[in-house]
Amino acid sequence: MRHYKIAFDYRLENAGVVVPVTATVEIYRSGIYYVVKDISVGASQQKSVLSDIAIRKIDGKWVHRDSGKATPLSLAAGKAIDEEHRKQ
Repeated sequence: MRHYKIAFDYRLENAGVVVPVTATVEIYRSGIYYVVKDISVGASQQKSVLSDIAIRKIDGKWVHRDSGKATPLSLAAGKAIDEEHRKQ
């Protein structure tokens, strides 16, 4: 299993607040889906502030693996994953 760190801005729904976060991404089944975990505010990485999420890309859109629906979190994390892959 391969893993790496990402950083992205997460817009809190209905609050108009943008929070910089960092997380660890684990790739499962050769990229079929990704688990985003250890989601922390800023670069501190001291305490996870959100639950782990499993996401995958369907038709160019990052969605939650279980529901197939996109959320601001899945879209922001997915965008950071795409940016990390472009660097490689």
